[in-house]
Amino acid sequence: MQTRERRLRCRTTKWPAGTLATERWEGRTRSEAERLADAWGAFLGRVPWEWFATLTFDPKRVYPVSRELASRETFKWCGDLGYLYRKPIAWVYGVERSPGGLWHTHVLIVGAGAPEWLPAVHSWRVRNGRVDLQAVADVDRVALYTSKALAYEGEVVWSDTLLRYKGKLASTETALLY
Repeated sequence: MQTRERRLRCRTTKWPAGTLATERWEGRTRSEAERLADAWGAFLGRVPWEWFATLTFDPKRVYPVSRELASRETFKWCGDLGYLYRKPIAWVYGVERSPGGLWHTHVLIVGAGAPEWLPAVHSWRVRNGRVDLQAVADVDRVALYTSKALAYEGEVVWSDTLLRYKGKLASTETALLY
């Protein structure tokens, strides 16, 4: 206990007391995160997304759900879409926590057209939980919504088939995909 108190009172010339104030640090991080989310939203908004899915987990089927598990299950489901529909489907997803603390993912999908979604939705439901799938009407709004967690959580995963849409992206943004 005495050692811990000593460490807490220790000052250095590099980090004098008060330099790392929590309010200032969090404010700076939040500002950067908001700018990053806006940049990702602008980037994702250039792809003509067709579908938006929210994938959640039922605690009766899968518990506990870690960030890694949510990402791995989403990656598998997204990969299975191309296999299931026999065409190269592009996707991007971000994993985030709900206000209740449960992990879920938001997925943007392009290249699927208007398939019969029942088999894909059913495969997620049987294995993991609930799927909320909607056609994308406002690409910019959905791209911003999907990217909000990316800045805070720091992870975005996209398919290699997203490169099919590189002609629709600005050349500087395409460099991010390589």
